[in-house]
Amino acid sequence: MEADFAVDGAPAPVPLRSAPALADGRFVVSGVPPRWKSLRLRIHRGPLYSEMDLGDAAGSLDLDLRLPATFRVGGIVIGAEDGRPLAGMAVRLEDRSARTDGLGRFEIPGLPASMAERPLPLLLVQGTGRRTLRRELPPMDRLDDLLLRVEPE
Repeated sequence: MEADFAVDGAPAPVPLRSAPALADGRFVVSGVPPRWKSLRLRIHRGPLYSEMDLGDAAGSLDLDLRLPATFRVGGIVIGAEDGRPLAGMAVRLEDRSARTDGLGRFEIPGLPASMAERPLPLLLVQGTGRRTLRRELPPMDRLDDLLLRVEPE
């Protein structure tokens, strides 16, 4: 179990990186100062995450946070020589693909959660007059802001 607790009034998230305290999956966050009134819980694995704001809930809570079944990859493709957006570039991730728009943006939605596990798949970017860019999908919380620089041939 990995979770980060962000508590109102806390200077930084309180990390919990341990096995559940009980066999049924329950765990306890100890040592929380009484002045902290709300709790935000985020559980993540690679690009998959689930978040819940518990507000000022008090007492014992039963939570069921599930990671989503899909995620998305998106970003901008630019020319390495001048930083200008490249329109019409093909972006592929295994059997899924997209083309960049006039501003170099692309999005590949609905990727299966299993794709977030190791080994991570290769992202390919191809277009006329450009070298093919091969890049391993980065293991990030969110994959919606990739900046991909493509070299000219």
